[in-house]
Amino acid sequence: MKSIEASLEINFGDLVDNMGKLAWTCILNQFITVLVGKQPMFLQPNHYVYMTVGGAAHMNVGYKPNFDNPDPAGFPKIQFTMTGADRQPSTGPDQTPPRTPPPP
Repeated sequence: MKSIEASLEINFGDLVDNMGKLAWTCILNQFITVLVGKQPMFLQPNHYVYMTVGGAAHMNVGYKPNFDNPDPAGFPKIQFTMTGADRQPSTGPDQTPPRTPPPP
């Protein structure tokens, strides 16, 4: 796989995605004659190589509860937001740099 990436100067995942789009287009072209004058709706994936994204969050919320009146309205208000950050690609021998997502 690395030799293919090096010779084509392309990420293997991008190559598979492009080949998947080409194959999907070829399949859809087989229906052209029966779709004349109709408006079909086909779904198409934007990635054929799937990636896993992981993350972790640790939260501790402390407050002194009112045991005489355990009304949830007295619980603390918590807001949680997430932000993303680009990571540097791993330098390990078996690691491929992460792909950039295609534009919408």
